[in-house]
Amino acid sequence: MSIFTTKVVGSTYKNPDGLNRQQIIKMCKAGERIKLIREPNNPRDVCAIGVFRESGEQIGYLAKHVATDNELPYHMDRGGQVYAKVSKIIAERSGLQRAKKTYYCIIELVKGPVLLFPTGEKNDPEFGRNLYMYSGIERRSGMDRRSGMDRRQ
Repeated sequence: MSIFTTKVVGSTYKNPDGLNRQQIIKMCKAGERIKLIREPNNPRDVCAIGVFRESGEQIGYLAKHVATDNELPYHMDRGGQVYAKVSKIIAERSGLQRAKKTYYCIIELVKGPVLLFPTGEKNDPEFGRNLYMYSGIERRSGMDRRSGMDRRQ
């Protein structure tokens, strides 16, 4: 499990339904739960992960480098859990005379476990070990890809 914070990007754009993301972010409060939704069919980015309030209003996206560096698209596509909440809202003055405020949302993410089997089925440890061995996760955990042995011993 890993925990990290990041700024939501794309917060100055309007949503497809015409709602202003800046107005939505102004209503967010620290500690509020956030939903992350994969958008594998996004024409601009196949790794896109949308950031939404519990009410369904979109406030932006995770930055591509944040998502890919933490393997979040792959993790979510495999059924992995990712939890998020608003950490804080930042208002910065912008424009030529610094008269306009731009709002940014900082969120805290927790990358949780992958649920290998549907609820009620027996968990097979050998299957789980093989899944991790070939998924690339062993590079970070210290597992040797070929032998399945822990290199940190």
